[in-house]
Amino acid sequence: SDFIREMQGAAVNKYGIPMFVTTDQEGGRVIRVKKGITPFPGNLAAGVAGNYNDIEKMAAVTGMELRMLGVNMNLAPVLDINNNPANPVINTRSFGSDPAVVAKSGAAYIKGLQRSWCIAVGKHFPGHGDTESDSHHVLPVINHDMARLRDVELRPFTEAVKSKVEGIMSAHIHYPAITDDDKPATLSDY
Repeated sequence: SDFIREMQGAAVNKYGIPMFVTTDQEGGRVIRVKKGITPFPGNLAAGVAGNYNDIEKMAAVTGMELRMLGVNMNLAPVLDINNNPANPVINTRSFGSDPAVVAKSGAAYIKGLQRSWCIAVGKHFPGHGDTESDSHHVLPVINHDMARLRDVELRPFTEAVKSKVEGIMSAHIHYPAITDDDKPATLSDY
């Protein structure tokens, strides 16, 4: 954290604005910072418990601990719906299979994290839950149309925007029924 403080000071002195210092601290199986951080369970456990106040508190603690280390942006929460049991990437990283639960849980997480002055980044827009492949290795394809996306996958992102999430991470997934091209969402003009 001394190094980050020195770098922030240099950035402010030179450019007048601080840097974004980011990590991927979702909880559960995705914990990048282990020392000095409370190891919370994954989102699925939090979503199943269904206590949105506890989710907000968990995120607030995570945010405060990250800020103490100099991290001001967390690549969380995962807003994907856990709607494909064959998905090798999302599963327990999701708050659940019910879009309403994921939306409410994600909103609580965003509120808690950002209350700690740590920027929340909802991911993986427009949804990575209904795939059977890992976008880190191949380009998954989701053939749902826009009506389906609005009813299911986009609901948590809509709620996140209403909750004033400060960042959204796009998914490296192809949606041919929507884009009519061969580009993944990360590169699409749509």
